[in-house]
Amino acid sequence: MNLFPLSNYTFGTKEKPAKEPRPPLMKVEGSASTDIAEVFDETPRQKKLRERFQVEGLRRTVHAVVLVHDHRFALILLLKHIDGATGTVTYRLPGGSLTPGEDEASGVVRILTRKMGPPPPHEVLQWDVREVLGTWWKPGFDDIIYPYVPAHVSRPKECARVWLVSMPDSGTFAVARSPEQGTVANVAGLNKPSANEDAIVAVPLFEVYENAAKYGSMVAAIPHMVSRFNTVFH
Repeated sequence: MNLFPLSNYTFGTKEKPAKEPRPPLMKVEGSASTDIAEVFDETPRQKKLRERFQVEGLRRTVHAVVLVHDHRFALILLLKHIDGATGTVTYRLPGGSLTPGEDEASGVVRILTRKMGPPPPHEVLQWDVREVLGTWWKPGFDDIIYPYVPAHVSRPKECARVWLVSMPDSGTFAVARSPEQGTVANVAGLNKPSANEDAIVAVPLFEVYENAAKYGSMVAAIPHMVSRFNTVFH
């Protein structure tokens, strides 16, 4: 596993791309999804996921592990998000949903390019999608996720695959910003987070190790997932 210095990369922002179209949901006669949402007090997002599940079945997502280093300390690139209403900070691997029938490796490239790839005229990053590190499952429509299907769950709602992605020795990253946010960068070269916007942060593996309370169980398990590789620091 070849890791290159964080200083080899630049970090900026780009305009928010248009939302990718998804096939419309078909209304089912007598559907009780609205009543279910009211009973369980679902959020709008959870209700939308439930409706998608009723039409499309299992949701498939992919998530990328992208590593660099700083003075031979391995760092993982995460997306940091600050909720504008509550101020809650969350961290996650760059990833997203696959379209029906989409190949996983192709989906990883599409999602990484959309979420972290640079705008023109910068050269497009060449993502090297290497192999699956793990498979995680969601039994419901919330954020609870396990590296196995719980025994009491007969129909998991989401299958999340974690992929190792290698990087070229240099390049430019960019995350989407609303026009009013402008383009900003901090002294470390990574973009500063703004409310309700994502920012790329480079976090040491020793910081995320078993730190599920801050980073979530999937990210906290990454050091275990990559420990089987020999690391070469360039």
